[in-house]
Amino acid sequence: MIQESFSPVNVRCCREDGILNMETEQIQMYSSKDLLENVLRKELKVHDANADYKPRTKFLSVTLITGSMSSWKKMNKEELEKQYSPSRWSHRMDKDAVIEAHIRELTKAPALLIYFHGGYWQLLSKDLSGFMVPPLVNSGAIVVAVDYALAPKGNMDLIVSQVRRSVASIVQQYSALSGVYLCGHSAGAHLGAMVLCTDWAEYGVLPDIKGALLVSGIYDLCPIVHTSVNDPLQMTEGDALRNSPLQFVNIMKRHCEIVVSVAQHDSDEFKKQSQEYYQAVKAAGLNVCFQNVPNTDHFDIIEKLMEENYELTQVLLKMMTGK
Repeated sequence: MIQESFSPVNVRCCREDGILNMETEQIQMYSSKDLLENVLRKELKVHDANADYKPRTKFLSVTLITGSMSSWKKMNKEELEKQYSPSRWSHRMDKDAVIEAHIRELTKAPALLIYFHGGYWQLLSKDLSGFMVPPLVNSGAIVVAVDYALAPKGNMDLIVSQVRRSVASIVQQYSALSGVYLCGHSAGAHLGAMVLCTDWAEYGVLPDIKGALLVSGIYDLCPIVHTSVNDPLQMTEGDALRNSPLQFVNIMKRHCEIVVSVAQHDSDEFKKQSQEYYQAVKAAGLNVCFQNVPNTDHFDIIEKLMEENYELTQVLLKMMTGK
Protein backbone atom coordinates (compact mmCIF):
# COMPACT_ATOMS: atom_id res chain seq x y z
CA MET A 1 0.00 0.00 0.00
CA ILE A 2 1.35 3.38 -0.97
CA GLN A 3 1.63 5.90 1.85
CA GLU A 4 2.53 9.51 1.30
CA SER A 5 2.12 12.76 3.14
CA PHE A 6 -0.33 14.69 1.00
CA SER A 7 0.94 18.25 1.22
CA PRO A 8 -2.05 20.02 -0.42
CA VAL A 9 -4.13 19.15 2.64
CA ASN A 10 -1.57 19.98 5.30
CA VAL A 11 -3.25 21.27 8.40
CA ARG A 12 -1.98 24.51 9.84
CA CYS A 13 -2.56 24.48 13.59
CA CYS A 14 -2.23 28.12 14.58
CA ARG A 15 -3.54 29.75 17.71
CA GLU A 16 -4.33 33.45 17.39
CA ASP A 17 -3.35 33.99 21.03
CA GLY A 18 0.27 33.17 20.17
CA ILE A 19 0.49 30.23 22.54
CA LEU A 20 0.97 27.88 19.63
CA ASN A 21 2.21 28.70 16.17
CA MET A 22 2.91 25.38 14.55
CA GLU A 23 2.73 24.38 10.90
CA THR A 24 3.13 20.69 10.31
CA GLU A 25 2.00 17.89 8.06
CA GLN A 26 -0.72 16.36 10.16
CA ILE A 27 -2.54 14.24 7.61
CA GLN A 28 -1.70 10.91 6.04
CA MET A 29 -3.80 10.20 2.97
CA TYR A 30 -4.42 6.78 1.48
CA SER A 31 -6.37 6.10 -1.70
CA SER A 32 -6.51 3.64 -4.54
CA LYS A 33 -5.47 6.53 -6.83
CA ASP A 34 -2.11 6.66 -5.08
CA LEU A 35 -1.59 2.97 -5.79
CA LEU A 36 -2.62 3.34 -9.43
CA GLU A 37 -0.33 6.30 -10.05
CA ASN A 38 2.61 4.47 -8.51
CA VAL A 39 2.04 1.47 -10.77
CA LEU A 40 1.81 3.72 -13.80
CA ARG A 41 5.05 5.45 -12.90
CA LYS A 42 6.80 2.11 -12.82
CA GLU A 43 5.25 0.74 -15.98
CA LEU A 44 5.49 3.80 -18.22
CA LYS A 45 8.70 5.37 -19.44
CA VAL A 46 7.90 9.07 -19.33
CA HIS A 47 9.43 11.22 -22.06
CA ASP A 48 11.46 14.14 -20.74
CA ALA A 49 10.30 17.17 -22.68
CA ASN A 50 13.61 18.93 -22.00
CA ALA A 51 15.78 16.12 -23.36
CA ASP A 52 17.45 16.52 -26.72
CA TYR A 53 15.26 15.18 -29.45
CA LYS A 54 17.08 13.29 -32.16
CA PRO A 55 14.73 12.41 -35.00
CA ARG A 56 15.48 9.25 -36.85
CA THR A 57 14.51 8.74 -40.46
CA LYS A 58 13.29 5.23 -40.99
CA PHE A 59 10.98 3.87 -43.62
CA LEU A 60 8.79 1.04 -42.47
CA SER A 61 7.67 -1.68 -44.78
CA VAL A 62 3.89 -1.96 -44.47
CA THR A 63 1.95 -4.97 -45.59
CA LEU A 64 -1.73 -4.49 -46.28
CA ILE A 65 -3.82 -7.17 -44.63
CA THR A 66 -6.88 -8.30 -46.47
CA GLY A 67 -9.31 -11.15 -45.99
CA SER A 68 -11.31 -11.44 -42.78
CA MET A 69 -10.27 -7.96 -41.63
CA SER A 70 -12.20 -6.44 -44.50
CA SER A 71 -15.40 -8.43 -43.89
CA TRP A 72 -17.08 -5.26 -42.66
CA LYS A 73 -17.34 -4.17 -46.29
CA LYS A 74 -19.93 -6.87 -46.82
CA MET A 75 -22.20 -5.53 -44.03
CA ASN A 76 -25.11 -3.24 -44.65
CA LYS A 77 -25.18 0.09 -42.83
CA GLU A 78 -27.50 -1.14 -40.05
CA GLU A 79 -25.34 -4.17 -39.23
CA LEU A 80 -22.14 -2.12 -39.31
CA GLU A 81 -23.69 0.44 -36.96
CA LYS A 82 -24.64 -2.35 -34.55
CA GLN A 83 -21.17 -3.90 -34.62
CA TYR A 84 -19.60 -0.61 -33.60
CA SER A 85 -22.15 0.25 -30.90
CA PRO A 86 -20.84 -1.48 -27.73
CA SER A 87 -23.90 -0.41 -25.76
CA ARG A 88 -26.06 -2.76 -27.84
CA TRP A 89 -24.06 -5.78 -26.71
CA SER A 90 -24.35 -5.49 -22.95
CA HIS A 91 -25.85 -8.54 -21.26
CA ARG A 92 -26.78 -6.48 -18.19
CA MET A 93 -29.13 -3.78 -19.48
CA ASP A 94 -30.37 -2.02 -22.60
CA LYS A 95 -28.17 0.33 -24.63
CA ASP A 96 -29.30 3.60 -23.06
CA ALA A 97 -29.28 2.28 -19.50
CA VAL A 98 -25.78 0.81 -19.76
CA ILE A 99 -24.31 4.14 -20.88
CA GLU A 100 -26.05 6.02 -18.08
CA ALA A 101 -24.85 3.43 -15.55
CA HIS A 102 -21.31 3.66 -16.93
CA ILE A 103 -21.25 7.45 -16.52
CA ARG A 104 -22.62 7.19 -12.98
CA GLU A 105 -19.94 4.64 -12.08
CA LEU A 106 -17.10 6.74 -13.49
CA THR A 107 -18.27 9.95 -11.83
CA LYS A 108 -19.29 8.42 -8.50
CA ALA A 109 -17.93 10.49 -5.61
CA PRO A 110 -15.85 8.49 -3.14
CA ALA A 111 -16.49 8.16 0.57
CA LEU A 112 -13.91 9.68 2.90
CA LEU A 113 -12.89 8.01 6.16
CA ILE A 114 -10.99 10.09 8.72
CA TYR A 115 -9.10 7.99 11.27
CA PHE A 116 -7.98 9.13 14.73
CA HIS A 117 -5.31 6.96 16.32
CA GLY A 118 -5.18 5.92 19.97
CA GLY A 119 -2.26 5.88 22.39
CA TYR A 120 -3.75 7.73 25.39
CA TRP A 121 -3.14 11.08 23.63
CA GLN A 122 0.64 10.59 24.09
CA LEU A 123 1.69 7.75 21.77
CA LEU A 124 1.38 6.56 18.13
CA SER A 125 0.91 8.67 15.00
CA LYS A 126 -0.71 8.93 11.58
CA ASP A 127 2.33 7.14 10.15
CA LEU A 128 1.36 4.00 12.08
CA SER A 129 -2.26 4.12 10.94
CA GLY A 130 -1.97 2.57 7.48
CA PHE A 131 -2.63 -0.98 8.69
CA MET A 132 -6.39 -0.70 8.22
CA VAL A 133 -6.27 0.89 4.76
CA PRO A 134 -6.28 -1.95 2.15
CA PRO A 135 -9.85 -3.28 2.46
CA LEU A 136 -11.21 0.27 2.60
CA VAL A 137 -9.39 1.74 -0.40
CA ASN A 138 -10.13 -1.44 -2.34
CA SER A 139 -13.81 -0.55 -1.92
CA GLY A 140 -13.16 2.87 -3.47
CA ALA A 141 -12.93 4.89 -0.26
CA ILE A 142 -10.31 7.49 0.61
CA VAL A 143 -8.72 7.13 4.05
CA VAL A 144 -7.07 10.03 5.86
CA ALA A 145 -5.22 9.52 9.16
CA VAL A 146 -4.93 12.58 11.37
CA ASP A 147 -2.13 13.53 13.77
CA TYR A 148 -2.27 15.79 16.80
CA ALA A 149 0.23 17.21 19.26
CA LEU A 150 0.97 14.44 21.74
CA ALA A 151 1.15 15.13 25.47
CA PRO A 152 3.02 16.70 27.14
CA LYS A 153 3.55 18.96 24.11
CA GLY A 154 -0.19 19.20 23.63
CA ASN A 155 -2.86 19.50 26.31
CA MET A 156 -6.39 18.19 25.91
CA ASP A 157 -7.92 21.49 24.77
CA LEU A 158 -5.28 21.83 22.07
CA ILE A 159 -5.57 18.22 20.90
CA VAL A 160 -9.35 18.46 20.51
CA SER A 161 -9.02 21.78 18.69
CA GLN A 162 -6.42 20.33 16.33
CA VAL A 163 -8.51 17.34 15.25
CA ARG A 164 -11.53 19.57 14.68
CA ARG A 165 -9.45 21.92 12.52
CA SER A 166 -8.05 18.91 10.66
CA VAL A 167 -11.54 17.71 9.79
CA ALA A 168 -12.56 21.21 8.69
CA SER A 169 -9.47 21.53 6.48
CA ILE A 170 -9.96 18.11 4.89
CA VAL A 171 -13.59 18.66 3.92
CA GLN A 172 -12.79 22.12 2.55
CA GLN A 173 -10.12 20.63 0.31
CA TYR A 174 -12.16 17.62 -0.79
CA SER A 175 -15.76 18.67 -1.24
CA ALA A 176 -16.69 16.18 -4.00
CA LEU A 177 -17.44 13.31 -1.64
CA SER A 178 -20.36 10.97 -1.11
CA GLY A 179 -19.95 11.50 2.61
CA VAL A 180 -17.51 11.84 5.50
CA TYR A 181 -17.05 9.03 8.00
CA LEU A 182 -15.08 8.89 11.24
CA CYS A 183 -13.24 6.06 12.94
CA GLY A 184 -11.23 6.23 16.13
CA HIS A 185 -9.72 3.79 18.60
CA SER A 186 -9.34 4.32 22.36
CA ALA A 187 -8.18 7.96 22.75
CA GLY A 188 -8.97 8.30 19.04
CA ALA A 189 -12.56 7.24 19.69
CA HIS A 190 -12.76 10.00 22.30
CA LEU A 191 -11.54 12.48 19.67
CA GLY A 192 -13.99 11.17 17.09
CA ALA A 193 -16.81 11.63 19.59
CA MET A 194 -15.64 15.19 20.26
CA VAL A 195 -15.72 15.89 16.52
CA LEU A 196 -19.34 14.72 16.47
CA CYS A 197 -20.32 17.41 18.99
CA THR A 198 -18.47 20.27 17.29
CA ASP A 199 -20.05 23.66 16.67
CA TRP A 200 -18.93 23.93 13.06
CA ALA A 201 -19.99 27.58 12.73
CA GLU A 202 -16.71 28.41 14.46
CA TYR A 203 -14.81 26.71 11.64
CA GLY A 204 -16.79 28.10 8.72
CA VAL A 205 -17.69 24.69 7.33
CA LEU A 206 -20.38 22.05 7.81
CA PRO A 207 -18.93 18.58 7.19
CA ASP A 208 -21.35 16.01 5.82
CA ILE A 209 -20.53 13.45 8.51
CA LYS A 210 -22.71 10.45 7.78
CA GLY A 211 -21.25 7.84 10.10
CA ALA A 212 -18.78 7.09 12.88
CA LEU A 213 -17.24 3.91 14.27
CA LEU A 214 -15.98 4.48 17.81
CA VAL A 215 -13.82 1.61 19.07
CA SER A 216 -13.07 0.98 22.77
CA GLY A 217 -13.26 4.67 23.56
CA ILE A 218 -13.22 6.92 26.61
CA TYR A 219 -16.16 9.29 26.79
CA ASP A 220 -15.88 10.57 30.38
CA LEU A 221 -12.38 11.87 31.13
CA CYS A 222 -12.91 12.50 34.83
CA PRO A 223 -11.57 9.09 35.98
CA ILE A 224 -8.44 9.65 33.86
CA VAL A 225 -7.56 12.72 35.95
CA HIS A 226 -6.80 10.39 38.87
CA THR A 227 -4.55 7.95 36.95
CA SER A 228 -0.94 8.01 35.74
CA VAL A 229 -2.28 8.64 32.24
CA ASN A 230 -2.85 12.23 33.35
CA ASP A 231 0.80 12.83 34.32
CA PRO A 232 1.76 14.21 30.88
CA LEU A 233 -1.71 15.65 30.20
CA GLN A 234 -2.07 17.56 33.48
CA MET A 235 -5.85 17.78 33.16
CA THR A 236 -7.91 19.39 35.87
CA GLU A 237 -11.46 18.27 36.62
CA GLY A 238 -12.65 21.26 34.61
CA ASP A 239 -10.48 20.28 31.64
CA ALA A 240 -11.84 16.75 31.81
CA LEU A 241 -15.48 17.85 31.89
CA ARG A 242 -14.96 20.35 29.07
CA ASN A 243 -13.53 17.60 26.87
CA SER A 244 -15.81 14.69 27.78
CA PRO A 245 -18.14 13.70 24.90
CA LEU A 246 -20.63 12.29 27.39
CA GLN A 247 -21.42 15.87 28.41
CA PHE A 248 -22.39 16.95 24.89
CA VAL A 249 -24.59 14.24 23.39
CA ASN A 250 -27.51 16.67 23.10
CA ILE A 251 -25.63 18.81 20.57
CA MET A 252 -24.31 15.95 18.46
CA LYS A 253 -24.88 15.86 14.73
CA ARG A 254 -28.23 14.33 13.79
CA HIS A 255 -28.77 11.96 10.87
CA CYS A 256 -25.40 10.33 11.50
CA GLU A 257 -25.03 6.58 11.97
CA ILE A 258 -22.93 5.85 15.05
CA VAL A 259 -21.52 2.47 16.07
CA VAL A 260 -20.08 2.20 19.59
CA SER A 261 -17.96 -0.92 19.93
CA VAL A 262 -15.97 -2.46 22.74
CA ALA A 263 -13.77 -5.56 23.04
CA GLN A 264 -14.93 -8.64 24.92
CA HIS A 265 -11.70 -8.50 26.91
CA ASP A 266 -11.65 -4.77 27.58
CA SER A 267 -11.69 -3.78 31.26
CA ASP A 268 -14.96 -3.35 33.13
CA GLU A 269 -14.46 0.43 33.15
CA PHE A 270 -13.92 0.59 29.40
CA LYS A 271 -17.05 -1.50 28.87
CA LYS A 272 -18.99 0.75 31.24
CA GLN A 273 -17.79 3.89 29.42
CA SER A 274 -18.95 2.50 26.07
CA GLN A 275 -22.29 1.32 27.45
CA GLU A 276 -23.05 4.62 29.17
CA TYR A 277 -22.10 6.65 26.11
CA TYR A 278 -24.23 4.42 23.89
CA GLN A 279 -27.21 4.75 26.23
CA ALA A 280 -26.83 8.53 26.41
CA VAL A 281 -26.60 8.89 22.62
CA LYS A 282 -29.60 6.61 22.17
CA ALA A 283 -31.61 8.58 24.74
CA ALA A 284 -30.82 11.75 22.78
CA GLY A 285 -32.64 10.23 19.81
CA LEU A 286 -29.63 9.57 17.59
CA ASN A 287 -29.08 6.62 15.27
CA VAL A 288 -26.69 4.48 17.31
CA CYS A 289 -25.96 0.81 17.90
CA PHE A 290 -23.67 -1.07 20.28
CA GLN A 291 -21.32 -3.93 19.48
CA ASN A 292 -19.40 -6.08 21.94
CA VAL A 293 -16.84 -7.72 19.66
CA PRO A 294 -16.15 -11.33 20.76
CA ASN A 295 -12.66 -12.80 21.12
CA THR A 296 -10.92 -9.42 21.04
CA ASP A 297 -8.96 -7.32 23.52
CA HIS A 298 -8.30 -3.60 23.60
CA PHE A 299 -5.61 -3.86 20.93
CA ASP A 300 -6.58 -6.47 18.37
CA ILE A 301 -10.12 -5.08 18.18
CA ILE A 302 -8.58 -2.36 15.99
CA GLU A 303 -5.66 -4.33 14.55
CA LYS A 304 -8.08 -6.66 12.78
CA LEU A 305 -9.42 -3.84 10.61
CA MET A 306 -6.77 -4.94 8.12
CA GLU A 307 -8.90 -8.06 7.52
CA GLU A 308 -11.69 -7.61 4.98
CA ASN A 309 -14.00 -10.19 6.60
CA TYR A 310 -13.54 -8.87 10.14
CA GLU A 311 -16.75 -7.80 11.86
CA LEU A 312 -15.84 -4.12 12.26
CA THR A 313 -14.32 -3.88 8.77
CA GLN A 314 -17.66 -5.03 7.42
CA VAL A 315 -19.44 -2.47 9.62
CA LEU A 316 -17.34 0.30 8.07
CA LEU A 317 -17.76 -0.95 4.51
CA LYS A 318 -21.52 -1.26 4.89
CA MET A 319 -21.70 2.17 6.51
CA MET A 320 -19.74 3.83 3.68
CA THR A 321 -20.98 1.91 0.66
CA GLY A 322 -24.40 0.69 1.75
CA LYS A 323 -23.47 -2.83 0.57
